[in-house]
Amino acid sequence: MNEVVAVFVESELRIKKIILLETLGLSYSEGEFDDSEKGFINEYAKKLD
Repeated sequence: MNEVVAVFVESELRIKKIILLETLGLSYSEGEFDDSEKGFINEYAKKLD
């Protein structure tokens, strides 16, 4: 995750939102959104500010 965050941390807010939205879509693609996925998304969002 740190490598991915390093790539996008300096991006525009709009790009960060797109990446976060796509990540949410991938997490929910199987029809479920479990606690580990929620934790990952929350940590990722915090690291991106």
